Amino acid sequence: MATHEVVIAGAGPTGLMLAGELALAGVDVAVVEPRLSQELAGSRAGGLHARTIEVLDQRGIAERFLSRGQAMQVAGFSFISLDLSDFPARHQGLALWQNEIERILAEWVGELPVKLRRGRAVTDFTQDESGVGIQLSDGAALRASYLVGCDGGRSVVRKRAGIEFTGWDASTSYLIAEAEMDEDPAWGLRRGPRGVNAIGKLGDGKRHDVRAPDYDDWTTATAEGFAGLNGDILVWNPVLEDAFEISSMGIRVDAQTLTRQLALCGDEDRLQLEWHQSLLKGEMPQTIGGGIGQSRLTMLLLQLSHIGQVQCGVWPAQVKESVAGLL
Repeated sequence: MATHEVVIAGAGPTGLMLAGELALAGVDVAVVEPRLSQELAGSRAGGLHARTIEVLDQRGIAERFLSRGQAMQVAGFSFISLDLSDFPARHQGLALWQNEIERILAEWVGELPVKLRRGRAVTDFTQDESGVGIQLSDGAALRASYLVGCDGGRSVVRKRAGIEFTGWDASTSYLIAEAEMDEDPAWGLRRGPRGVNAIGKLGDGKRHDVRAPDYDDWTTATAEGFAGLNGDILVWNPVLEDAFEISSMGIRVDAQTLTRQLALCGDEDRLQLEWHQSLLKGEMPQTIGGGIGQSRLTMLLLQLSHIGQVQCGVWPAQVKESVAGLL
């Protein structure tokens, strides 16, 4: 069993920064991360504030971020921009997507004596007087003096430790959506009767594809250099005026792929579900399966607009209301 002074669950910005700080202090540290790379599914944070850049500057790595982002004033109060141009600071802010922020941090940590264990996640742990025994999703175990949970808002470490996520109910909520548009909209922040919204362009101009993480294997590399072990049959649906999948045959996720894809989608808390636990423990065989092709094919042939028109199911009231005009 491998032992370390500190094991960090999660190689996001918090976990990577902590790992770097501990390594510089001479601490034996390891990071456990389900993702095989720093790639993220969907959009996350989009910039750094001045104080963050100052901390990075103290470590001699600020220029790595500044050279890949766009310097700009990002401070504000209630969506009102504040002029900080005369503040006694070297930096004001930086526009840079979290995908790039994580890649740069991972490059820096890779130069330090940090053991990064990818493709696995912390699923459980036990404490005693001498430290922590840590169970990983691939069946391996680690031993450490300290275990740090940097595995997100749905932290498995926090939940298993019995630490509550207390606070008040949210008074404001935000949604992040990615869409393809026929024409360039008016970029920037705007206020309307339904709240505040902003539109910005993705760094690569492409929408991030987010699929169910615990069904098909859509990340494993093939010999031909493609990603995923799934084969879909797509046709044009004139009713929906869109591409339409009528068959999905593929290899379902194994334990390693399940862990990796849940991390990509930020759904690591699903690892505690009964089916997921059975797969992780090797109690369920890997299978090949098909999607809902029969229903979709019937829907296509009958030129119907919703799959509920050819299936029987039990839906909550909210879903029934949303499709009432179609059925």
